[in-house]
Amino acid sequence: MKTKGMLLLLILATLIAPKAEGVEVHERAIVPSRPGANRLPVDVTLMIAAAPIRYREEASPETLAGGLEDLRIYTGEGKEVPYLLVMSEPPQPRWRPGHLLRVQPTRTTSGLEVDLRASALIDRIRVEGLPAPFLKRLRLEAGGDRERWVLLVDEGTIFDLPDERLKQTEIRFPAGEYRHLRITWDDSSSARVGLPSGVSARLVSAATPPRERLALELTPRDSEPGRSRYRLKLPGPNLPIAALELEVENRYVLRSAAIQEAILHSGEIRPRVIGTGELKRAEREGLVASDLRIQIQRPSGSELDLIVENGDNPPLDVRAVWAELAPLPSVYFEVSTVEPLIARYGDRERPRPRYDLEALQPHLDVATLPRAHWGEPRVSGEAPDRSPLSIIGSPIDTSRFEYRRNIPAEEVGLNSLLLDEAVLAHSTLGDIRIVDEEGRQIPYLLEKRDEPLIVDLSLGRRESGSERRSLYRIRLPHETIPGPARLLLRTPARLFTRRVTLAVPQDDGRDGQKVISAAQWTHAEPESDAAALVVEIPLDRLRELVLGIDEGDNPPLDLLPPRLLLPSYRLRFFYPAGSQLTLHYGDPQLAAPRYDLALLSSRLFSLPAHEIRPASERAALLPAKPSASRFFYAALCAVVLVLLVILGRMLRLHDERERAASEE
Repeated sequence: MKTKGMLLLLILATLIAPKAEGVEVHERAIVPSRPGANRLPVDVTLMIAAAPIRYREEASPETLAGGLEDLRIYTGEGKEVPYLLVMSEPPQPRWRPGHLLRVQPTRTTSGLEVDLRASALIDRIRVEGLPAPFLKRLRLEAGGDRERWVLLVDEGTIFDLPDERLKQTEIRFPAGEYRHLRITWDDSSSARVGLPSGVSARLVSAATPPRERLALELTPRDSEPGRSRYRLKLPGPNLPIAALELEVENRYVLRSAAIQEAILHSGEIRPRVIGTGELKRAEREGLVASDLRIQIQRPSGSELDLIVENGDNPPLDVRAVWAELAPLPSVYFEVSTVEPLIARYGDRERPRPRYDLEALQPHLDVATLPRAHWGEPRVSGEAPDRSPLSIIGSPIDTSRFEYRRNIPAEEVGLNSLLLDEAVLAHSTLGDIRIVDEEGRQIPYLLEKRDEPLIVDLSLGRRESGSERRSLYRIRLPHETIPGPARLLLRTPARLFTRRVTLAVPQDDGRDGQKVISAAQWTHAEPESDAAALVVEIPLDRLRELVLGIDEGDNPPLDLLPPRLLLPSYRLRFFYPAGSQLTLHYGDPQLAAPRYDLALLSSRLFSLPAHEIRPASERAALLPAKPSASRFFYAALCAVVLVLLVILGRMLRLHDERERAASEE
C-alpha cells in the first residue's frame, strides 16, 4: 500500500510540478532515504542528458568548476527543492598489514593465511616481497573466523615481470567485513613461491567513491598498413572519462596506441590526440599478465578514434573497450519527508540556480549522509528549438557547378557525408555546396580525417620489360589526384626481394617513362604473410602509372589488385526533415563558404553523427560546361565555313569571268 501511494504521488507530481524558466525534456523520480539531509550520486544517465559537469583541471584532488545548471528538483506539490552539487574528497587509502601463517601444501597447491587481528571493511589486498620474476594464479577466500570461508576470487593473478615491464600485486574484490584471509597458490603449472614479506588489506571508507566503467561500441575502420583503427562511440558528450581499457585476444602484445577526437579549429574539424600509451600483454604457463589501460584527457564529443601501431605484427584483435569515469559528484538536498521528488533536466541553456544552501558549501561533508535513489527516466516534453536544424544559408545559382550528386535522406539530424575520390578530384574543397530543393545552402563544417580514403584499383596485364623486368599499367580513376597520395601494393608471396618503381609517360610526348618513386620490397619469413608496400606518388596530375618490378632471375612476383590511399574528408551538417539535399561542386572560381560556424559548433559534438555517402557521380552528372576543346572545334568549324563561303564566291567569280571571255 505504501508503494502504491508513492507511485500515486509521483504521478501527481509529474502532472502539477511547474516547468519553470524553460521546457525540460527529461524527468526522473528521486526517493529520499530519510527525512533531513540526503546525498544523491550523479550517474551516467543524468550526465548524458543534462548540462555537462566541469572540473578544475589544475586542482588535485579534483574539484568542481560547475555543471548541471539545468537540473531542478520539485516536491509532489510542485515546490522547488534547493540542492547543492558537491564533490566528495576521496580520502587517502589506508592499508592494514596482517600476520602471515603458512598453509600446509599439497602436490599442486601451496598458500598462506592472513590475520588482520580485527574485523574490517576491506576491498583489496596487496602482496609484497615475492622475488621477481613471477606470474602466479591464486584463489582468495575470507571469513570472520577460521572455520567458515567465503570465496572472494576464484581465479586471480598477480605478477611482476621486469623484462616485460608488467607488474600487478593487488587483488580487488567486492567490499566486505572480514578478519581472516586465505590465499591458495596454483602450483600445477608454475614454480612454488615462498612466503611473501607482507600482505596488507585496504580499508574501505564510506567516502571512497567507486569508479564507474562503461562498455563502448567498437567499430573497425579502414587503415593503412601497420596500423589498426577503431571508432569508439560514447553514450554521450562531455563525459568525465579518465581512461580507456582494452580487451584483446592476442597472446603477446607490445604496441603503442593513441586516442583521438575531432575538434573545431580555424573553421575546420581536425583530429586531436587526447591520450597515448603502451599496450602490454604476456602469457606464461597459461597465466596472463597485461596492462592495456590508456589515460586520456576528458573528451568533449561522443566519438573517439583508437589508433594502434602494429609494426610488423598482424592487426590487434580488440574485442572490447571500457571507459573508466573520473570520480563523480553528489547532489545534496534536504527534505522533511521521504515522499518521492521529481528531477527535471535537459534544457542545457538554463541559467544556474542560486540557493541559500550555498552557504554550507565550505563546511559540507556528504560522505556519511544517507543515500537517496534515482528512478527510471522518461521524456516529459519537447526541448527548446535551439538546434541548427533550422539554419538555412543564402540561395545560390547551382548552374555554375559542373557536378551534382544526390545526398540520401537516411536520417534526419546530424550527418557526416564522406567525400569520395570523385569529389576530391573534381573540386577544390572550397567550392563544395550542400543545397536543398529550393536552391538554399545548408551550412556544413569540413572535417579532415586522420584515416585514409582507400580506393581499389585494377592491375593491367603484365608486360615484359627489358632486363628481366615486369611492367604493369595502372589506370587511375581520375586525372587529378589530391595529395599526398600513396599506392598500396600487396602480394601473397612470402619469400622475395624486389626493387619497385613507379613511372609516368614523358610529358613531351617522347617514348619511355619518367620514374617518380622507387622502393625496395623484401619479405624473408615464409611462416607469415608479407607486409604491404606503400609507395609515395609525388605528382597530383596523372592518368596512368607504370609499375615496374625488377624480377632478377626469379619468376614474376604475384600481385593482388593495388589500392590508392588518399586524404580523407567528410562534411558535418544537419539534414532538415522533409528536404531533399544535393551536393554541388566543380567551380574552381568559387571561394570557400563562410557560414555562422559558432551556431553550428555548439551542437556538432553533442549528437552522434550518421555516416552517409553521396550518390554516384556518373548517374547524377549534370551537363558539363563548355570546355576549351569545344570552343576550339566550334571556332575551327566557323573558320572552315567562312573559307568555304569565300572559296565558293571565288569559284563563281572565276566562272563568270570565263563566260564573259568566251562571249567576247
